[in-house]
Amino acid sequence: MARAQAALQQLNSVATALDHALTPVKTKLANSAHPVPTAAELTALRTALVRAAAFGVAGAYPASDADAAALAAAGGAAGLEFAARKAAAPSVNVTGAATLVAAALDTVHTVFGRDFLFLPKVAATLAPPLTAPVIGDANLPRQVLQQLARVRPSIGRWRTMWLYAQALGSTAPSLEVVQLPQTPPVTAWAGRSGAVANGTLSLILHRPTHAAADQGWAAFLVDEWNETIPATVQKTTISFRHETPVADAPQAVLIAVPPTAAATWDTDTLIDTVRDTLSLAKIRAVDSSLLARLRPYLPAICLTGNTANEVVSTHFLNALVAEPTIRST
Repeated sequence: MARAQAALQQLNSVATALDHALTPVKTKLANSAHPVPTAAELTALRTALVRAAAFGVAGAYPASDADAAALAAAGGAAGLEFAARKAAAPSVNVTGAATLVAAALDTVHTVFGRDFLFLPKVAATLAPPLTAPVIGDANLPRQVLQQLARVRPSIGRWRTMWLYAQALGSTAPSLEVVQLPQTPPVTAWAGRSGAVANGTLSLILHRPTHAAADQGWAAFLVDEWNETIPATVQKTTISFRHETPVADAPQAVLIAVPPTAAATWDTDTLIDTVRDTLSLAKIRAVDSSLLARLRPYLPAICLTGNTANEVVSTHFLNALVAEPTIRST
């Protein structure tokens, strides 16, 4: 509640300073008999508007090219916003811890807006940051956050905010690394490549100020995640697929007789002989079990037939016996 009351007092102080800076500018703009506002008066009004913008008043921050009329309009709008906030501040005449905390939270949200983070102070001792030799490189934490910003939305927004801040003249955020447990002594940061012990907690901190140990400190978490680090040694198995050796003795021998009276074989006749043999082998491989309903109508084997007597063949003409048939006309 003391912090909430201090914030409310700051709001009253900024509102009063804005009113004092706005009054002479508005008076001169409203009365044509008075001279135009002086440079000192406009500078004071700009300063008051910048302080008002720090309280989250939309449109309060003055543009670089704003004239006296624009500054007066922004100051008037900010003054009305301050008056509404002071009127909405809750009463502090409450008892009980829970009610007091709720009133303090409402007060801070009234002063700075509903999106303002009001963090409690924690009385805890923070482990000492890791030194540069343990981290390996002073710029390594910054590089790690830069890489994580591409896949972690929260860190991406945090980095974007700092890019805008640096573009406006702010310095880069200072980063510290704390790693727990501290026993045994930390010899390497978990953000570096290499083996890390199970249960290691690594913290990357941005601390604008370093509070004393007895004052307590407040912080908010930007992002967190857990990582499963594989063991340094894993049992593996390697398998190879290989075919069975095919260096077997031949199971069939093809003996071909030249179909002509030529003294030697010619290539075309030899190729045709091999092709005919393969075709006949496929046909003869069809036995009666594969013929199904055609078995009663087809012979069980295939016999060659060559009427030119170029190869060995079977002739059934001599085996045919004609039976007399009586036809009636």
